[in-house]
Amino acid sequence: MLVVDSSVIVKWFLADAESHVAEALDLLWRHQSGEVMLAAPELAALELINAMAKRRISGPEIEAAACTFENMRLLLVPVVDLALDAAAICHRFSLSAYDSSFAALANRLDVPLVTEDRRLAASGACDARLLGENCSPR
Repeated sequence: MLVVDSSVIVKWFLADAESHVAEALDLLWRHQSGEVMLAAPELAALELINAMAKRRISGPEIEAAACTFENMRLLLVPVVDLALDAAAICHRFSLSAYDSSFAALANRLDVPLVTEDRRLAASGACDARLLGENCSPR
């Protein structure tokens, strides 16, 4: 199992002007083939919608992406279940509450977090791996 953050998920839907798209799509393919289970806090769906809206993607396209994301069968964990751990991580590592929720989930599941966010990966908040660099489960 791996936790993926929004920097990875967005690449599944917005490949234009993104780096490491092939690596992100490979993780998705591995998930869909049953090779690895991917997990994320539920707020990942909202972060995807927000990223698409910022790029002025049409409403119907955003709705279609949200539906597709919902059907990808990621293990989506309610944010309320991660709030206490995320608060501690947020304070200790000076990360946003959003980033902290991904780190909290990785810690809770005792699995690596895959991200393209160098600051998050270097924070020490969890076992984080940069997309494209040894993104295998333990």
